[in-house]
This record gives sequence, C-alpha cells and structure tokens, in this order.
Amino acid sequence: LPDADLDLRAVPVTVTPGDVVRALPSRPSLVGASRAAPQHLGDLLQAAAAGAAAWAGQTPVARGRALVDLAAEVEGRRSSFVTEARRSGLQISGALAEVDAAVDRLVWWAGWADKLDLLPAPVPPPGHGRLVERGPGVVLVVAPAARALLGPVSVLAPPLVAGGACLLVPAAAAAQLADLLARAALAAVLPAGLLTVAAGGQERV
Repeated sequence: LPDADLDLRAVPVTVTPGDVVRALPSRPSLVGASRAAPQHLGDLLQAAAAGAAAWAGQTPVARGRALVDLAAEVEGRRSSFVTEARRSGLQISGALAEVDAAVDRLVWWAGWADKLDLLPAPVPPPGHGRLVERGPGVVLVVAPAARALLGPVSVLAPPLVAGGACLLVPAAAAAQLADLLARAALAAVLPAGLLTVAAGGQERV
C-alpha cells in the first residue's frame, strides 16, 4: 500500500508548447521510454498517445505481466539504482530499502491489473445512452521529492495499470533515477512512448 508519508495528490501543471523534454535513444520496436535527445513537447505527447493506444489495447493480464517484468528489470539493475539513490543523498541502508520498496510497489500494482475489470460498470444518466470505457490516455505525473525512487514508481504505476501512458516530471535530485527507470522500462519491452521523462525540473515545467 502507498506509504502514509508519500504525497500522491494531483499537482496542477502548466506546460507550454515551447517546453523541451528528453527522448531516450530507442532500439527498433523496443522504445518503452523517452529521455536524452531534445524534442518538442508536442512530438513526445504524440508518441505517448500512440503508446497509450497500444498499451490500452493489451489485456489487463498482459499489462500486469509487463509491470512484473519492469520490477524484475529494476531488481536486476539493483546496483545501479542503489548507486544513484546514494548520490541523491541516501545512506546505503536507505538506498537498499528504497530499491526494495520500489520493486515491491511495482509488483503490488501489477496484481491489480486484472482486478480493475471486475469493478462495477458505471451507470449512465437517464437519456445519455451508454458509457464507453477507455484508458486514461496520456497522464502527466509529478514525482514527489520525498522518496527518490519510490516516489516516481508510486505515481507511475497506477496510470500504467489502468492502461495509460505517463509523462513523468521527476524531482531534480532524482533525475538520474528516473532515467534509470526509463531504461528499465525499455528492457521490459513496454510499448513505444509509454514512459517519457521530462527535462528541466519540476519548477521549470
């Protein structure tokens, strides 16, 4: 369950067309995340929308398995994540605990992927026909600064489980951890554009 000290409230953010984000160099047909090379926000949002469409088209079970694969990639890159967590200011024990918590959080949310369809369907108001359920599309998520790795994972996992793509704005001290998470998403074979990391810090965006 989300930590009591982790603020997961939505944060209103204004992004202008001139803002720049970083796109991760991608392998053919293996482009799960974005970082590094400057691109305009509109281009990345278009790619994220395509990723959201592909992701929402997968079965809930497939999305859950993909998140488990992402958790396995984070675990397999433990030494890199621990190193970056220590650079963000954590002691070795805290860095190890942070990676463990992030892996557990991904697995926890993966378990919910096939449960969402079991929720009662909403009833449309009288005279409004029927409601069409769809994925959340592209979701802008602002990572809390309190937890260097668990923060980004905690705000990314819910929209991913629901079938959405994420544009992540990490805290300045956790930017490298967010990049590592994006690379882990690439290795987990998430759809192209599904996870994009915005550059410039939360204050600029």
